[in-house]
Amino acid sequence: MWRNTGLILFVVIMPLLFVGVFSIVGSALKGEAFDQSVAIVSKNEQVIELVGQPIEVDFFVTGDIQTSGSQGDIALQYSISGPKGDADIYLEAYKDHTWKIYSLYAYSKDNNKEINLLRSAQ
Repeated sequence: MWRNTGLILFVVIMPLLFVGVFSIVGSALKGEAFDQSVAIVSKNEQVIELVGQPIEVDFFVTGDIQTSGSQGDIALQYSISGPKGDADIYLEAYKDHTWKIYSLYAYSKDNNKEINLLRSAQ
């Protein structure tokens, strides 16, 4: 009986806790800078050509955020996918009352292609 209880805890409860912790951390990283980057990514013609439309943003976001009052820095990585393939998005921004993106790249492993999303948006 204890073996079954332990097995249930390990197989059912632990994955739920794992997903729960990552969703809390990921949602904490999804904020204004993340939203700005998604808007740029989803409108970029080179990204649309690379992954196709509609562009889907992956559930998981990893990175680091540091804020203090109206100041802050953020570095994020998340994945996108579409009917033609997928790509990783790398975002760096700083906050001085509002978030300002200074580095935004899309990278496709399949095509070994990197797109500077800020340069191509200008």
